Amino acid sequence: MTETRTETVRLADGRSLPLTIAEPERVVRGGLVVLHEAHGV
Repeated sequence: MTETRTETVRLADGRSLPLTIAEPERVVRGGLVVLHEAHGV
């Protein structure tokens, strides 16, 4: 099963940005998927 965790990153203006990170159990050949949401979109 894929491990999922949430981390919080502090932005330069003092706000915080929550990130959800999912990593596979096994070694992968490569790839990156970024899904974002902008103000409720």
